[in-house]
Amino acid sequence: MPENSPVETFLGTAKLAAQSTEGVAVLRERVTSKGGTTSARVASLETDRVQNLIVRALHAANQRAHELGEPIGRGTNDGLSANVDHRA
Repeated sequence: MPENSPVETFLGTAKLAAQSTEGVAVLRERVTSKGGTTSARVASLETDRVQNLIVRALHAANQRAHELGEPIGRGTNDGLSANVDHRA
């Protein structure tokens, strides 16, 4: 995989978020330049309320997993809330 590929970026970001005691919103703010490409991307996602769609989809999958007897994220509350900013 080429260095700095989107997959590498995603994996690095996920690892950082998993190891951090701060929420992902704080981490994102630290690496987002005002007026840069990430800022434009995040603004677009926020306008389209993508976070709500993702959270709703994860909750639906978690509910179905419980119905099937296989909860997502064993060992956590619901497998969905770690380091998530629920203010949106």
